[in-house]
Formats: sequence, C-alpha cells, structure tokens
Amino acid sequence: MIDTAQAYWHSEESIGRAIRDSGIPREDIFIISKLSPRHFGRDLTSRSVDVSLRKLGTDFIDLFLIHNIHCSDYFQCTPDEPKATWEVAWKAMEELHRQGKLRSLGVSNFYPPLLEKLVAMAEVPVSLVQNWFDPFYRDEATREYCEDHGIVYQGYSTFGTQWMYMRQGQDRNPVFTNPFLLQLSETLDTPAHVANIVLRWALQKGVVVIPRSVNAEHIRNNLKVLDLELSEKTVSGIDNNLASVGIGVNGEPFLDDATWNRIMGNLNAESHDDDLTRLRAATKEQRKEKHSGQTESIDVVNREDETVFIGSDGGRMYALDGVNGHVKWTFTSEEDLGSTAAFSPDQSVLYFGSENSFMYALRVRDGQVVWTVETGPVRSSCVVGWDGTVYVGTLDNQIYAIRPDGMVKWSRDLGGEIWGRPAIGSGGRLVYVGVMAENTDNAFALDSQTGNLVWSFRAGGSNWSSPVLSPDGRCVLFSCRDSHIYTLLTDTGHLVSTFDVGEEHDGIDSTPAVASDGTLFVGTNGGSVLAIDIERGKLKWEKKLRGEILSSPALDNEGNLYIGTSDGQVLKLKQKDGSTVWQVPAGDAVMSSPKLDAHGRVFVGSNSGFVFAINDETGQVIWQVETEGPVVASPLITAHHQYNYTLYRHSGEDTKDEL
Repeated sequence: MIDTAQAYWHSEESIGRAIRDSGIPREDIFIISKLSPRHFGRDLTSRSVDVSLRKLGTDFIDLFLIHNIHCSDYFQCTPDEPKATWEVAWKAMEELHRQGKLRSLGVSNFYPPLLEKLVAMAEVPVSLVQNWFDPFYRDEATREYCEDHGIVYQGYSTFGTQWMYMRQGQDRNPVFTNPFLLQLSETLDTPAHVANIVLRWALQKGVVVIPRSVNAEHIRNNLKVLDLELSEKTVSGIDNNLASVGIGVNGEPFLDDATWNRIMGNLNAESHDDDLTRLRAATKEQRKEKHSGQTESIDVVNREDETVFIGSDGGRMYALDGVNGHVKWTFTSEEDLGSTAAFSPDQSVLYFGSENSFMYALRVRDGQVVWTVETGPVRSSCVVGWDGTVYVGTLDNQIYAIRPDGMVKWSRDLGGEIWGRPAIGSGGRLVYVGVMAENTDNAFALDSQTGNLVWSFRAGGSNWSSPVLSPDGRCVLFSCRDSHIYTLLTDTGHLVSTFDVGEEHDGIDSTPAVASDGTLFVGTNGGSVLAIDIERGKLKWEKKLRGEILSSPALDNEGNLYIGTSDGQVLKLKQKDGSTVWQVPAGDAVMSSPKLDAHGRVFVGSNSGFVFAINDETGQVIWQVETEGPVVASPLITAHHQYNYTLYRHSGEDTKDEL
C-alpha cells in the first residue's frame, strides 16, 4: 500500500516513476491518493484526477480520498479557492468511480458530524476515513462511528509528529520521548523500539497504520511489528499512562497549558526540568550527529576546472565534471535536496539546505562538512551577500541569516512557507522574500544586517517563485499564484504596477528572467511561456506548451531562452517570438531551471533522476548522469566557467560592486 496526495510535493510523480522502475505488477500495488480542496468542483475534480493518473502512470487509483474540506496555506490555495463545496467534489468522485478511474472512495480529516452528512448523501459507499491518530490523540468518536457503519479507520501521524507542528519552536516528539514508552521498550519480554510498540498498540485497537519514513533501516524496523504482540495489560498501561487529549466534534484538540505540558512532559518539578533539559540537549546532539551527512570523495574539485554542483531528492549533493559528467564527490543527507546551492564569495565553500531541517556548508574541493546549522525544512535556494552572509528561507516560515562561520546572525518568522530564493538589493541593505500566504502580507523587505522589517506588501496570491530585481535595481518583482506580477519600489515597497496574465494560466510558479530592455520572460502553471513588456504592461507573445511550467528561463546574449516543462521537455526558444529552436526529451517533468556555461553547454535536472548536459547550438545530449532521486534543484557551475550574460542580472545575484 502506497499513500500519497495531490498536495504532497511531486509525490505522485515520484511514486509513478518508482512503480514503473520496480517492475512490480500494478495489481500487486494498492495506491491511495487524495483530492486537494483546490480542486473542488465537478470539472476541476475530474481534471485533477486525470492529472494524478498521468503522474502515477496508471489507469486507476485504488482508493481516493477528499484530503480536507479546508483550503489552508498547506494546500497553496488562492483567495477564491475552493471554488465549490466538498459535496460537489464527492459527487464528481462518484462519477469517476463509475468510470473505473477510482476503485473506492473515502475522506481524510472528517469527523462524525461531517461523516453523518456524507453517509446520508453518498451513493458510493464510504470505504475509509484517514484521520490523525496517536497515543495522545485517539479520535475515539470517529473510530466508533466507523465501526458502527462498516468503514475502515486509518490513522496518520501515529508516531506523534503532528504535535511538533502545533506550537512554534516545538522540536521534540512527545511519543518517542515519553518516559513510559521508553521504559516499556526496555522491559518487554521481547525488547522493541518505541515505534514498534506504538504501531502494535494502534493495530491492536483496530487502526490501519501508515508509518512514513525515507530511511530504509527504519522501514525494515517498522515491519518487525508484525512479529510483536502486546498483552492486554501492556495495552491498558499505554492507555492509562498516556491519556488522550479531549477532542471537539470537528476534531480540534482541547489544549490548555496544563494539557500541553502533560503531553510534552513539561512538569513543574525542578528535578524533572533538569531531566528535560538534559533530554533536549541529548536529542539536539543526536539530531546533529544523525544529520551531519556523509561524504564520498572520488576526485578533488579544482576551481580552475568546470564542475557542476546539483542536489537530488534522493538526498544527495553531486559534484560532477562539467565536460564528461564524471562524479567527483557526493554528499548524502537524510532528506530531499531541492535547494539550489550557492558559493561563498571566495568560491571555496558550497551552501545548501535540506528537508531534514539543516543548512550545510561543504568544502568545494572535497565535499567535507565545514558546518551544519539546524533551521527548518529547506526547499528554498540560498543567496550569499558580499560579506559572506547566507540568506535562506524554510518551510516553517522562517528566514535565516547565517554568518560564514555558521553562527545564526538573525532569523525572522514571516508567517508562511518560503519556497523561493531571497534576493539582495538596495545596495546590499535589503533582503527581499516572498512567502506562501494568502490572507496576510506575503512580500517582504528586511534589513540585511538585523532582519528588521523595512516594508511588507500583500499580493493577491501566495509567492512560490523567487523575487527578481529590475535591471536598474529600482524595482523588485513578485510573480504570484493569483496570476499577477507585482512591481514594487525596492526601497519603499510602493506598488508601481500590476500585470494580470489571466486566470486561465492558473498562477505563476516560475521565477521570471528580466532583460535590460524590460522584457520579462516567465512560465505559467497553465503551460505557457510569456514575453511581457512589464513597463508598458503589454504582452509581446505567448508560447503554449504542454503541462505546468515550474522551471525558470535562462537567457543568452544571442536572443534565446532555455526552459523546462512538466511534460518532460527542455526547450530553446527565440526571445523575439517564442519560436522553437530545439527541444530535448528529459524522461520526466523538468522543474529544474537550465544553466548555461561559457563553453556551449546547457545543464539541467529532471524528475527522471537524470542530470543532462546539452549542446546549446544543436540540442544534442552531451552526457547524462543518473542520480538517486528526482532532480528539481538547479545546477551551480564553478565561477570561471559560468556564462557571462551581459544583459541580465538574476534574482539575488548582485555583484560586490553593485552592493
């Protein structure tokens, strides 16, 4: 059984590729996916399921759930979404069930009042409810309802990770660190990890579990639960020692400070506080050791030679020979590396982040760790100021400024996930960043030295792409998911202009490239590349392609642009009219942004797991290297070999003179 969702970051594509590569017959695999509330609506639901089927590479989904009725920032909704009710979405799912595209239907994050309404209206039986379930959150009312109505109850976050998102700064899992469970793991007749005990406890309560892990050892360990049996005394001991929180009719946990402290173990006894302090210190040290990474060195990197640095969602950073693709060294972390790397000012250190919540500094020469800094999950690419300060955003809403020695200079909570790379402007005084937020300010300028807010702006849609500076540095542009491009003055944040690309484009996730004549080139989620005279607010041309375009264009001095598409193509287009010069198939979606070198090569990654070097004149593939996961990050090329594009300065890449 594989559990995924439309809202999980390129999860459906990765699962589809894994199934295809595994050779396992489709009938031996049970796939669960979930409908994002962004796609509520008869036609929207139908189209989104077709997209999921294409990404998964299958003709049907075994079990399809409504993910949630609420359109929070997690689902990256625009202010006018959802466009219909969950009831309309359910009826659309029933029609897709009759067509054979969805074998069975269910819901997630539904509680008895909604379930009663659903069961009363459903023509296709409700097969499963997937809700939060762990020792502190037992969801007893929903489980009882499911048992009475013949519905399977499935628990997510059974290991307690949901608690770590409840309050800012909570970095300790209350299930894995619970003293009773830790003691139990050592005193059972058959010693077992806390994870095994919790899984077995849930199974013996009739809950179907879906433990999540990217660690092969942890996955193997989870399977040991099949050989474990807990006595009734042990099960009741867990029930009595880890009392469940009270839960409202709509699933909200009743959490006062006393309940929170009980769950987290923060009792007032002085001795317990000392124990807790030691536990937190030990936990932090263990996390640092676990995520310190591992370097495999094959050859050294000479800065005079061309080397391409790129990370993959297999958790590995690669240093590749730019001429032939040979691997010079690799560095392995625990989680996805979607963060594009950046150099220190002297080009001796490589910076990047990981979804394991750490920033890394590696020696360019051999990939050895210089320092690690615990931040939050990082998908944002980082940018480096002339003084060596590293600026990066995280998925837990923080932007960090980190000194060259690895000490945190400052951090600031901006109220939304940060996916795009910050930009530096206004003579190096300000850092610009956009966040994934809808109903609050989502574009910011911060003092680069202190992190203090200089100005903020509320765009009509969230910011997934990176801000870019105008060629003269006077304006900063934010391209948003409401299909608008906002031009703001860099120093004050005053709105200069707004350009509407049209709602048919379904928003903009591609970071634009701006030429010195003011022409802005950008891809849209609707599958087009646009050339816009941003100063006059006029569309020059539109090139309609297939699939979303998340890749950002790269420009050359000969009037061409290079971009990738989600239907697996890398294209070279003419800047003057968008006509195609060549296109190269990359095997899967291209979310990585192409980079040009000074020797006629274009480097780009693909969700197929390959990194490509392409001849910029002919479109012939010079070499390709397979990594261990989808490559969504963009390449970084050693400085002496980077393409010298004289007409364009990309977001966040100001020179020292400009700063």
